[in-house]
Amino acid sequence: MNKKSPNLMFPAIVGIVFIMIILFLILFFPCPTTSQFFVFRMVLSIAAAGFASVIPGFFKFDYAKVVSAGGAIAVFAFVYIFNPGKILTEDRCNQPFDFTVFLEDSTGNSVIKNSGILLLKIENDKRTEAIDEKGSGTFKQIPFFLNDSSLILQLEIEGWQFVNGKKSTEILLQGKSSICVIERDNSLCCVGGSVRDENSNFLQGVKVSIGDVSVITNESGRFSLEIPADKQRDEQILTAYKVEFYIWEDKVYPGTKSEVKIILKRKQ
Repeated sequence: MNKKSPNLMFPAIVGIVFIMIILFLILFFPCPTTSQFFVFRMVLSIAAAGFASVIPGFFKFDYAKVVSAGGAIAVFAFVYIFNPGKILTEDRCNQPFDFTVFLEDSTGNSVIKNSGILLLKIENDKRTEAIDEKGSGTFKQIPFFLNDSSLILQLEIEGWQFVNGKKSTEILLQGKSSICVIERDNSLCCVGGSVRDENSNFLQGVKVSIGDVSVITNESGRFSLEIPADKQRDEQILTAYKVEFYIWEDKVYPGTKSEVKIILKRKQ
């Protein structure tokens, strides 16, 4: 009885080992991404060709007048084109998936909670999700074919932007979640205006403050207050103080860019 030489059996052994590896990986990646599935498909085709190379007989494969091959190459082409792995996974994996976007600053902190909206552009559809108490938004039932795809995410909240300096960025829908880094856009940085007395005279030397940030009005009674990034808010409390006048205090909204007109009342 003739025995196959070890050199002839080597492709078959390699093929069997590769097939076993793929079966093992399927346990950990039951629904592979597009790039992972391409690797699995290629390796499976090579493994099948190696195994078939030691089987007696001759296999010829013709496909769409484009591919014509025989032997191990024909087996490789057959397995790759007809893609048996797709049959095994399409019923199990072609299901919509949920994807969560977490918003963090450069230090890894969730700086936006229960405020603002995330908008994800899915082909001709626009999905919106409110940013929750965890500083994240979860988009439900995304079509499976978009897995491993890049989509445009838009941030709709005053005072913040992505680190690319824009209100939109590209995210990769890979896995179950993604972290997007955001920063202040400086749109809430400044409050400016003028201070007068009850007789409409401009007041110089008035201390105008937001928290511990303050400026003094000039000879024309004008001021411009620049708020540090870590203290910027949609709503601020502005105060104005000068000796012999009552303290003035009111809410201001930096995002409106409106000039603040302050009238100080003189003490009697």
